Amino acid sequence: MDDDDLRHGKPTLHNVYDEATAVLAGDCLHALAFDILTMPGTSSDPFVRSELVTTLAKASGHEGMAGGQMMDIVSDEQSYDLRQVTRLQQLKTGALLAASVEMGAILGRVPPEGRTHLRAYARDIGLAFQIADDLLDVEGDEAKAGKALRKDEEQGKQTFVTLMGRDKARAQAEMLVDQAGDHLAGYGDEARVLIDLAHFVVKRDH
Repeated sequence: MDDDDLRHGKPTLHNVYDEATAVLAGDCLHALAFDILTMPGTSSDPFVRSELVTTLAKASGHEGMAGGQMMDIVSDEQSYDLRQVTRLQQLKTGALLAASVEMGAILGRVPPEGRTHLRAYARDIGLAFQIADDLLDVEGDEAKAGKALRKDEEQGKQTFVTLMGRDKARAQAEMLVDQAGDHLAGYGDEARVLIDLAHFVVKRDH
């Protein structure tokens, strides 16, 4: 959909082969994700496996990534404000990040009412990730990023950077990361990996 020539420093599949092959590869990988979630090796509890599938399905469909991607596609024809851009990114990028955290809690048998702090953490790092991505698009090094940059500006898209400015956007990302860490304070050192991940989200160069 982005029609990029490179992703992660490698030629995109639709350029190496063709669009049909790229679509089918995406279909296969999407199906494989659900296949893995239903395997007994993932969990011996069928109720856990069912909840994993439900979580990924919601995060992938119209209430998640696909819905956010559709908002992104039509954004060329509309003018989004900060609230709408935030909603777009919560669906497009944040939904799958949130699902990853949620599924970890499901596998750990944390009841739904005990996942509030984890969900808040995931929401904050999802937005911080996208703000960092928007900053990379205007400030990053294409060689390190492994993809084309400056595309948002060329396409006239509204982003966190265009709506807030670089300094405020960077400050917002850092605030979200600090806030994400605060959500996990009750877990002590056991949350160190997740807190380090949150900081990586805004410091990455690719």
